[in-house]
Amino acid sequence: MAFALYVFRFAPDGTLVQIPLSRWDRIERDGAPCPECANQTVRFAYVCVELQQRRALAIRRIEGIVRSFDETGALILPQTPPAVSAATGLPKRGNVIDVTAILQQRRYWSAWRWEPSPQDISRLMAEIECVRGDP
Repeated sequence: MAFALYVFRFAPDGTLVQIPLSRWDRIERDGAPCPECANQTVRFAYVCVELQQRRALAIRRIEGIVRSFDETGALILPQTPPAVSAATGLPKRGNVIDVTAILQQRRYWSAWRWEPSPQDISRLMAEIECVRGDP
């Protein structure tokens, strides 16, 4: 059993565009521009697919993310709340609980994540089968 990871961009006209992992890595980590995304907020999907003999069997996980780009196509990184703030930000005793860190994380997830619909999942699976050359 093997797995493959795909990154797809949901274009404004509704089409799916596969982005090679090497290019996505340069965009996200190295700040390489993505001119086709300039001045846009774009939905992307990370798709983990189970493979058997290089054929797509099933989508095992889909993670929808939202990213914004500036006028040059450079990625505008969202402000990520500290990962440990929810764990360390709560008092150990007492009746008063500070939920600021938890609320920050919820706002982050609602602003920069999205849940794919069943139609989106079907389209992604169809596109992956086309990419792999399956009938």
